Amino acid sequence: MAWLIGADAADIALIPSVSSAAGLVAAQFGPAGPGESIVIGQREYSSNYFPWRQLAGIGWDPADLPAQNQSTIVSVPLGDTEAERLLSALSGQQVICSARDGNLRLAVHFYNHEDDIERLVAALVSAGH
Repeated sequence: MAWLIGADAADIALIPSVSSAAGLVAAQFGPAGPGESIVIGQREYSSNYFPWRQLAGIGWDPADLPAQNQSTIVSVPLGDTEAERLLSALSGQQVICSARDGNLRLAVHFYNHEDDIERLVAALVSAGH
């Protein structure tokens, strides 16, 4: 499975659930240093919320991110660009996105790398946007 994401087999851990993973990762945190904090989405599932909340006991100050700031959707105005043509061109370059209300919609998240963003920009330029 490691080859799917370009990792070494030693870097892969199979965990039975997200809640187990959240607890394992949170348990690895030591005491907070000056100015360090953790941001938690207010609408997180409790199994991913409470492991991070418990770090307050060792000096972390978990901050709840307001619901209106939790979207990872990035909207790019399409202007006069025909949505279907652009979506087809981007799909051909393995860029997965959608169009709605005159905007190109992309889900950018922490697992995206700078190379992904550069590939997106290059795909948009080559598609004429």
